[in-house]
This record gives sequence, C-alpha cells and structure tokens, in this order.
Amino acid sequence: MNVSAATILGSALGLVALKLELISLPIMLLWCAVAMFLCGWLALGKKPYQALLIGITLAVVVGAPPGDMTTALWRSGDVIFGSLLAMLFTGIWPQRAFLHWRIQMASYVTAFNRLYQAGFSPNLVERPRLEKHMQKVLNDVVKMRGLITPASKETHIQKAIFEAIQTVSRNLVCMLELQINAYWASRPGHFVMLNAHTLRETQQMTQQTLLTIAHALYEGNPQPILANNEKLNEIVAELRQLIKEQQDDNFSETPIHGYVWLTIELARQLELLSHLICRALRK
Repeated sequence: MNVSAATILGSALGLVALKLELISLPIMLLWCAVAMFLCGWLALGKKPYQALLIGITLAVVVGAPPGDMTTALWRSGDVIFGSLLAMLFTGIWPQRAFLHWRIQMASYVTAFNRLYQAGFSPNLVERPRLEKHMQKVLNDVVKMRGLITPASKETHIQKAIFEAIQTVSRNLVCMLELQINAYWASRPGHFVMLNAHTLRETQQMTQQTLLTIAHALYEGNPQPILANNEKLNEIVAELRQLIKEQQDDNFSETPIHGYVWLTIELARQLELLSHLICRALRK
C-alpha cells in the first residue's frame, strides 16, 4: 500500500506540474521544488523508499512534452503497473531479513576469525597492521543493526536477543584489539606467550569455535559452545611458571596478565554469543 500510494502521489504531482508549465515555467519549477522538499522530508522518516518512489515518478511524468497529458498519463500508468508488478514478485519470493542477518553475521564471524589468526600467528616477527581491517569489521557490525527490526518482526524473535548479539559482536572486536596490543606489547612477554603450549592450544580452540559458530549461522543449525574452563586454568598455571623462569630485569608481567584476562573474557563472550545465536536459530 505504501508503494502504491507513493507512486500515485508522484504521478499526481507530475500531472499538476505539467498543467502549471502551461501557465508559467517558474511556477512549475517552484512546484517541483516543493515536491522535492517533501521527498527530502519523507526520506528522513522511517520509510525513505516512499520519497524515492515519489521523486522517480515525478521525474518520469514531468519528462513528458509540455501539455501532453496523454503521454503523462501513460507514463504514470507504467510506473504504477511496475510498482504493482514488483509487489507481486516480492510476494511470491520475498526477501528474508533474518536470512540476510544470518549471512552477514556469518561473514562477520569468518572475518573475525581471520583477524584472530593474523594477530596471533606464530610465523610473524612483527606486529601485523590490522587497524583498517578492524575498522571495516566494526563498521560491518554497525551496519547489521539495520536488519534487527525487520528480522525481529519477521521471525517474532525478541529484539533484545538481536541487540545482545550486536553488543557482544562489537565487544569482541574491541577485545581482540586489546588482546593483540597485549600480545605484541613487549618482545620478552611475546616470547613467553609464544612458548606457552596451552596458550597456543587455546588459540586453536578459539579459531575452531569461531568456525563452528559461522557454520551454524550458514546452515541454520544451532550448536551451543561451552568455554573450556579447565584449559583456561592450565594457561594461567603454565604462564606463571614461565614468568618465574624469566631472568630479564626489563621483563614486564602486565601485558601477559592482561592477555590472559582478555583470553578468559573472550572465551566467555564467545560462549555467550553462541547461546544467543542458538536462541535465535531455534525460533
């Protein structure tokens, strides 16, 4: 109904503009300017596509020869028929906001996994430059917010679940950036963490967790994931032992403690994200 109403309104404005053109061209231009102002005002609302349809229909109708109402009416009918045809096709094969959200969420998790692998790769001797990639992933998370309301209405899933997933996803990106900072903060501390076998195993577990979440989103199959608290405790014990073995006077424990805390928190956030996604996929 909104599409048809916007198209009819654009046609009416265009027909009036053609009549005014016979009287005075400046008045016709003023009328079109008022119509464009109306389109701009509607574009700031909740349904900006209405403004787009009004503007397109107005431009098509006004393009008819001066005073040729027959051509203008034919053009108006063509635009209205096109909008009705589009409504028919979308009714037969509608776009699914929830499906788009799942695909974008899976793409985000996959990109996050790549950043995680690049940031903690044992094959690198210098810190990788991931700032632009981090910002792009964060921007993608922000863009997903536009799908929350239509996906919630479409599936009747509580909007709070989508909002919680959005918050956790944003927190994960910020947490990863802090974790990379701690991992590469100092060379001695970096070598200590590099030599911690349990830490490397946990990194591999985290990568596998991210792949599992992405697969669940693509397939629509909920797979809850639990944080391995025993493995996290083993990391703490091994790092404490490695710290005691350090004899360097310039050695600082702060980045290591920060990295361990962020690792534990990242595991908890991934567990929370997994449970939230499972709740969304079970609906």
